[in-house]
Amino acid sequence: GVSSKTCKGFYKSLLNAAAVIGNRFDVDTLNVLVPEPLSGHLAELVASEMIDQTEFAPRQRYCFRHPLVRTVAYESQLTSTRSRAHRRLANAIEVRNPDAADENAALIATHLEAAGDLLQGCRWHLRAADWLRSRDLLAARAQWQSALRVADELPGDHGEVIALRIAPRTMLVSTELFAGSDPNNEQRFRELRELR
Repeated sequence: GVSSKTCKGFYKSLLNAAAVIGNRFDVDTLNVLVPEPLSGHLAELVASEMIDQTEFAPRQRYCFRHPLVRTVAYESQLTSTRSRAHRRLANAIEVRNPDAADENAALIATHLEAAGDLLQGCRWHLRAADWLRSRDLLAARAQWQSALRVADELPGDHGEVIALRIAPRTMLVSTELFAGSDPNNEQRFRELRELR
């Protein structure tokens, strides 16, 4: 038989993988990180009150019962292990449904940023904002703000980094009229003048 220590280790790795996905997760996404049959194991985690099942069909969806369980599962992992998992998720989301890449761009950006790939994360935040611009301007502005934050963390002052710093500032300043007053735009104007 399988030892209880082995089972506990598997449940821990299952919770760790789910924690990388987020507070809510589904079986298909979890299978990207843990490519094994999971139903029985997930039922066991539900029975032990670590997670709850929130949807049964068409997709099995779950959430962490307590945010603290997710936080501990996430933060107890080695940074390198967690980064690899975020990178695999970003890639899987993009590859699974290439036609929905723009729609999923914000999620891809978040995983790439968490993986430590700030350059790609910034590009995907901009892509998400571009997709959202005609659909939900406030959501687009949130993505430009994320892109700005990430671009400012990028090292160096070569052409692409400067372009990545200019683009979100330009869009935030130019959409203020449609989205309402933004107290940060005066500062962004000054930064744009310095960057150009």
